Amino acid sequence: MADKSSYFSGQLVYAVRQGFQNIIRSPLMSLIVVSTMVISLSTLGFLLLVVSDLNLISSELATQLKIVVFLEDQQDIDRMGADIENLPGVQAPVIKISREEALDTMLKDLSDLKDVLKENNPFPATIEVAVTEIARMEAVGEE
Repeated sequence: MADKSSYFSGQLVYAVRQGFQNIIRSPLMSLIVVSTMVISLSTLGFLLLVVSDLNLISSELATQLKIVVFLEDQQDIDRMGADIENLPGVQAPVIKISREEALDTMLKDLSDLKDVLKENNPFPATIEVAVTEIARMEAVGEE
């Protein structure tokens, strides 16, 4: 065992000594090699950082995806909300937005259209549905 460790330490000392001798003999070539390695490793590090950020952003956007269900006037929003919450893959609670809440939200955003929108509420009641897994989005949407 002692022979192997002394062999490897001798090899390491020899490699370091040869490296320094080569740097002294040809400093321009050493500078080019070191510069190339720094540029390559910096580029690799930058690309890994970009990929990591893109993965984080895509996972964050995937959790924000929702299905919006528009209800007809005669449909009961509470009953439909309860039925939708019972579907497999739906993340409870669903967000129920009545016609009046939708109108109030729109009036806050577009106050210029206040006169037009107050006379006739064109917005339907909606239910916003989030899914537990992004892969279940299509199946939940069809149901």
